[in-house]
Parts: sequence; C-alpha cells; structure tokens
Amino acid sequence: MSKSPCSISKLHPLFRRSLTRSSRPSWPSLFERGQPYSNLLQALPKTPLWDRLHAAGRLSDAADRESNVVFLRPYDEVLSSWRRSIRHAYTPEAIYRRFAWNTEHTYINRITPPLSRGRLNAANLRRAALMVTRLLVRVGLFGDYRRIFWRNAWPALRTGRIEELIHVGIVAHHMIVFARACDEGRENASFFAERAKSGERTAPALPG
Repeated sequence: MSKSPCSISKLHPLFRRSLTRSSRPSWPSLFERGQPYSNLLQALPKTPLWDRLHAAGRLSDAADRESNVVFLRPYDEVLSSWRRSIRHAYTPEAIYRRFAWNTEHTYINRITPPLSRGRLNAANLRRAALMVTRLLVRVGLFGDYRRIFWRNAWPALRTGRIEELIHVGIVAHHMIVFARACDEGRENASFFAERAKSGERTAPALPG
C-alpha cells in the first residue's frame, strides 16, 4: 500500500475515523453538524507549501487545471471526488439538517447584546423587512426546495426569531446555489484559482 501524503494521526478526528474505517470518507460523520466550505488545494507563492511542492516538482501552470497542485491521485479523480462531496454536503436537506442542529445546540448559547438605537432604527427595520420579504418570495414561494425551507422557517417565524430566519435562509440559499454551480462546472474548484469561469453569477444576493 502506498504511503499517505500526510500522517493520519495528524488529521482531524472525524477524518481520521473515516480513513481508518474505509478508503471512502464517512459523509455523516464529516458533515453532520458544521457548514463546511471545501475547495481544492491551491499552493500560493511565498508559502512553505509552495516551496515544498516546487522542490518536489509537484506544481503545474496548466491553464486547464483548477488547482496548481500535482496531486498524488489523478487530477480528474480528485476533481470528481470534490464535486461528489460538494453535491452530497450541500443538498438542501443536508444544509438545513445541520442548521437545525446548530439552532438547537449552538445558537442558543450566543451572547445577545441589548437593543440600542444603533441597531433598532427605521433604516434597519426597513432592510430587515425587505430581506424577509425577498426570502419568503424567492425561496418560500418559488424555490424548488421550499418544503424544506418552510419546515425550518415556520418555527422561527412563529417564535419571532427573525434574525435567525434571515441568517439561515440566506446562507443556505447561497450554499445550495453555489454547490449546484460547482457541480455544473460554473464555479472554480479552488477559491484561489487563476482560471476564470465564464458563467454568470451563481448566487444572487437575496437582500437588496
């Protein structure tokens, strides 16, 4: 068996458990709580990573690649694995399931600052009303995942947790649209890639 490019003992415990059980990551253990952002590794100049890969001859400047790293696995296989993980982790069901867990276990522990004139004013109230209206119309009425949205949005509306409704709805919408664009090849697999995509904006902002 070939050696791993990094020691398993140095990995995050969730990844370590997955790698020791199977060669394929265990999706529930990796993505059941947090909202992960995942992209292909990109070596940036003047960093230790760049120096190590350059010395090993593992940097590429090919224009058709989305990462300048020459991986130990075939490039197409790495890219396919990344798209598969994004496709799985960013489904509406998976995203809202993680938000539901965070709402119950994490958000309740947040410090709530007292209301002040700087926060509670006419301009902010108008902005919040506009954001909620656009969210309810674009996602709640016309979104293809509106059933999942309402399953999570209705409890927040009923109990007056408007800030939570706005935060979860907008972030979830961005992540869902972003994942679909990645799967279709309209978003770069690496956030730092020089290769530009020709597609239109994939996640139009809901608030005006």
